This record gives sequence, C-alpha cells and structure tokens, in this order.
Amino acid sequence: MHVDLVAINTIQEKPTLLVQIDQQQQLYKVFDIQQMANQQARICFSGTIVIGPWGGEGGRFRQFVPGTTRSIKEIQIGNDEVVDYLKFESQDGRAEAWGSGVVRDAVPINLPSEYLTSISGTTTKNNDKKKVAVESLTFYTNVNNVGYGPFGRDPTTGDAFSIPMGNAEVVGFSGRAVEQINAIGIYVIPRPN
Repeated sequence: MHVDLVAINTIQEKPTLLVQIDQQQQLYKVFDIQQMANQQARICFSGTIVIGPWGGEGGRFRQFVPGTTRSIKEIQIGNDEVVDYLKFESQDGRAEAWGSGVVRDAVPINLPSEYLTSISGTTTKNNDKKKVAVESLTFYTNVNNVGYGPFGRDPTTGDAFSIPMGNAEVVGFSGRAVEQINAIGIYVIPRPN
C-alpha cells in the first residue's frame, strides 16, 4: 500500500520530528517537519508514526494506543484555565483518562463512517512561567474538517500547533499529564482514499 501523508507543525520556535516506521521491513526514518514545510515535501509511509508531543515537560509520560485496527470512538474533555482532563475510548472498549479535571465536553465519533484525522491547539506557561500546559484543543475528523472545539481557553492567546494531514487516521495519543495536560501528541496510520 502506498499512501501520502503531509504534516506541518506551525510552531516556529522548535521543529517537531516526524518518525516514519515501516513495521514489515523494520525501517525507521526521522523527518524535520519545518524543513519539509520549507521544501513542500510529501512523505510516503506505512506503519504507525508518532507526531509531537507539543507542550512541556511537566507531569508524567502517558500514552493511549488501542492498536492500528481499533479506532477512537470518543474523547472527553475537562478544562478550566487550561485543558486539565482527557479521556480516550476506543471501539474495542479500552479507555484511559489523563489529568484531574471534571468532564465538561465530549467528542463522540460516529464509527465506522467517521474517524479522527488531526488535532490543533495552543500551549501556554502557567503563572510562575515554569510549567507549560495545553491551553486549548480542537479535534478534526474526516466528516468535520472545521473541527470539534476549541475546548479550553481562547486559542488565540497561546503558542499554536497544528497538524493538518490527508489520508491518515489518528489511532492514539501520547503526552504528559498529572493534574493537567502538559503535552499532547498523536499516533497516526495511513488511510487510503
């Protein structure tokens, strides 16, 4: 299978790496997204890749990877000053919660006709300027390219990140969290047109 995936990180401060993994041939290749964006490059890949995370080093490492054959069917979000709670649920019934906030919103995904394709958001430093947290999040699907959200604060105040992609499905998340969501990244797989 041959699929094109284009991912562009809009954070100019620090380029994010895109990792290509071919599980059958056990090949690994790392791409610099900022350099790719400057060259308008396209990426061909197979297997699962990790994009991100965006945010800070606070909290502890978290990941939710239900597998490449299981789609995410719902995301619950809690937010106050920052995004402080996320709960992911996959179609096989697996679920995982990050953070300590109260659920305020949910994004139900109408499987199998709808699937998660991308995220965008902002990060910000807290009052003492030492901890970075995810300030806002928007989730995109193949049927809602305007996005669900933004959840959290006004997305124009923080440092923005965006991962516009084509022909891919988000199948998991990575990041850092304890009391709030300090960082978030995604796992994607190719999806033919």
